[in-house]
Amino acid sequence: MARQSLSLVLDFDGTITTQDTIGLLADIGLQIQQQRRGSDLSVAWQQVLQNYDRDHVDHIAAYEPPASERLTLSDELAYLRGLKEVELRSVRRVEQSGIFRGISTSDLSMAGERARAEGRLKLRDGFAELMDSAKQNGWSVSVLSVNWSRSFIKGVLFPYNFDVVANEIELDGSISGPDVLDASLQNTIMTTCDDKLRALRALVNRQGIERTGGLVYFGDSTTDIECLLETRGVVISTNSESRLMSTLRRVGHHVPRIEGYCGSSSIVWASSFEELLQNRFLSASTQYKCKHVDVRQKVANCQEQDAFLAGKRQRYCFKRETHSIH
Repeated sequence: MARQSLSLVLDFDGTITTQDTIGLLADIGLQIQQQRRGSDLSVAWQQVLQNYDRDHVDHIAAYEPPASERLTLSDELAYLRGLKEVELRSVRRVEQSGIFRGISTSDLSMAGERARAEGRLKLRDGFAELMDSAKQNGWSVSVLSVNWSRSFIKGVLFPYNFDVVANEIELDGSISGPDVLDASLQNTIMTTCDDKLRALRALVNRQGIERTGGLVYFGDSTTDIECLLETRGVVISTNSESRLMSTLRRVGHHVPRIEGYCGSSSIVWASSFEELLQNRFLSASTQYKCKHVDVRQKVANCQEQDAFLAGKRQRYCFKRETHSIH
């Protein structure tokens, strides 16, 4: 029987990396402007940050109902989607500041590669091992991010050759949305959770990915919430009290830690990719074709394998040929 693959889709900032990289990306822009044009735009950047913080605080203060009363997913999604205007205003301020004007996608890619080599950002523990496992098993890997620069992400992740869906910084300093989104939309820049879900669905259609069982999404923030709940989801979080984890609990979604995964939940959380690989979440959609019960090409699990899949046995049946059932 032909073997089909898992499709892994990962958020970038705070999921693949250990921290958000937007500040680093801005620092790169400021440094290039200083070196090439002698322009110090640090005050302009600080003004962008201050305006964003004020907008965000004002939005939270004015929004009804408050977080303590948003107890359903639909209520929370309405709030999160409503942040789009706040995010778009901030993007426009970034464009007007000129910190990325004249910087090419090649510049951004090289800056990303150099930043990782210099240790200015770090990839989360176990990422390389997860990529090795993906290569060995024939899984596809894509990145989906609201980061401003697809080229920067590709530079950071070089030499991995992933399909990266993200915004991009243009040579004139403007920021454009990913090409998978409909260009006819008024605002194609990807900023909020519903934008990410729309982009994920477009990516799935473009790649011909089967959604049922075979699509696994990894994320760390509330911008990932719709994608995580659309698929088999893995929340990457150092602890169970992150903003995303707290939000999911508040709206009624229990997210078990992956070490206790027993096959009953489509979403789990892990502190690292190392922890993920030590458990069976990614292999849970795999069915084992046990040779001694193979009759006329019909496939069935033996008792040993059923016990393993139920979490009652530590080792899988060694008399096996594996194939995915998605």
